[in-house]
Amino acid sequence: MQSPPHFLALESTDPLKLCEPLTARHDDPVNYNPPPGLKEAVDVAMMLGEPIVLTGAPGAGKTQAAKWLAHHLNANEVLRFDVKSTTLGADLLYAFDDVARFRDAAAGRTPQFDVKPLVRYLRFNALGYGIVRAAGPNSVLWTVGGEELKGGDVIQRHRKLLDDAFGPGWQPTGDEVRVCDLFPDDADFRQPFRGREVRVVLIDELDKAPRDTPNDLLVEVENMTFLIAELGLRVKTDRKVRPIVVITSNAEKPLPEPFLRRCAYFDVPRVRGETLKAILQGSLKGRSVSENLINEVVEVADLLHSSQDAIHRKPGTAELLAWSEVLARLGAGSGLKAWGRKQRDQLAQSLTALLKQADDQRAGLDMITKWMEGARGRPREARGAALPDSPSWR
Repeated sequence: MQSPPHFLALESTDPLKLCEPLTARHDDPVNYNPPPGLKEAVDVAMMLGEPIVLTGAPGAGKTQAAKWLAHHLNANEVLRFDVKSTTLGADLLYAFDDVARFRDAAAGRTPQFDVKPLVRYLRFNALGYGIVRAAGPNSVLWTVGGEELKGGDVIQRHRKLLDDAFGPGWQPTGDEVRVCDLFPDDADFRQPFRGREVRVVLIDELDKAPRDTPNDLLVEVENMTFLIAELGLRVKTDRKVRPIVVITSNAEKPLPEPFLRRCAYFDVPRVRGETLKAILQGSLKGRSVSENLINEVVEVADLLHSSQDAIHRKPGTAELLAWSEVLARLGAGSGLKAWGRKQRDQLAQSLTALLKQADDQRAGLDMITKWMEGARGRPREARGAALPDSPSWR
């Protein structure tokens, strides 16, 4: 009878419990080592009061750059929005639950229910919340027509709008409709001592969105103001206190020129050499990993990137970090060459963390094998090579 498979990822089987992911520590901004030029580019963007667009290969560290920036600026947790293929410009600012509103409105036709004020269906998303926090709780709101909601006469003139937004008979504090009124349940934000706050906003993979999405944000990005259409209210801040906006793109499609004109730009280069070593050392700190393994991983990275056609999708920094973690877990901590010569099956299977196409894994295994044997160079008939079917993960 065949024995059950052994998985190194299991901490226990009764109850079933997985070990902590090897890559969990990679999200720690303390371990992030920015590539040359990134700090200066971000500094320029902040001086200009503009968002910064970061491009680069997948896994180059674009998303981590935003976390690193927030950490070193003591700007609290990053306000993050993950863009999807259906994301519209307004989605980055806020969400309004129309479904719940219509359901409650239908129920409100019976005596036992009251229709909720519109503000109860409002939720801010990353960019909108960043602007709101920069505006501060005491900032006065504006109408669609550009009138500041301040003063008894103005309040009375817009009584219907305010009743719909905040509830029948609602009265603002001090004859001013303020940003904090958009947060009826956030007592902390409504405290008098709360001031304006700069936050780091991450808009991740904006190139996934429809082309019109960036163009729909031109005014919001440039002036840091946005309209809550359902409430008929506008939030405004100014260029002195504004969120720091980091936008990433994998360049699956180009961002519109009018949008780019309003942004600073930096292409995150491939990390190599001493910078890559420093990243590996920081991320693998505490693991049973020698300096020898780190140096060899850097060599392999250069080898794979030097090939013109053998490796179609070159590994990024994220894949190299993941691969190094797997190698250490499999027992290659003292060195890749010595371990790989004895554990070719495990070496081949470890490439699932490094190379993300079957042909690339075959070619990569051939290249690394020749490198271990001292015969560096482009593989011969690499794409016809076979990966082992039954690796030993013991």
